[in-house]
Amino acid sequence: MVEEVEDTLPDLPSALIRVAIGDLIKIEKSPLYHPNMEIWHSGGWASDHRNDGKCQVCWAGAVMVESLHAPINRNMWPEDYISSIGLKLHAIDDFRSGEWAFALDMMGIDTSEFDLSKLDDDPPCYRDDPEAFKECMLRAADILEGIGL
Repeated sequence: MVEEVEDTLPDLPSALIRVAIGDLIKIEKSPLYHPNMEIWHSGGWASDHRNDGKCQVCWAGAVMVESLHAPINRNMWPEDYISSIGLKLHAIDDFRSGEWAFALDMMGIDTSEFDLSKLDDDPPCYRDDPEAFKECMLRAADILEGIGL
């Protein structure tokens, strides 16, 4: 089932990354959610003693919750949204793993026009160092903004 949600997510990658980081920070502080970069939006099915029964969400899942208002009790994936939203959610997942060209392609951006060499192609793993991950993504947003993205 496709969620009938208007696409209010930014079209510029730099702005999308900043929104996603803001949403992730909110999730980190929430008593209802647990960041887990392996799970889009668990709706509780992946909740167990390791995360105190919290709904697990990845970085894009944080955007599903905070910006797109996904219900906590449903398992959700990018394909549950209209195409433009789903592609942006997949792009966020590709940003997370340093797959910049794939992410920009998901957003319909021809990467041949841009120098992406300053972007970290091996960003810190969120699980190992959440703060370093967020700092890396915000640096990437600054770099992308600097080249018009």
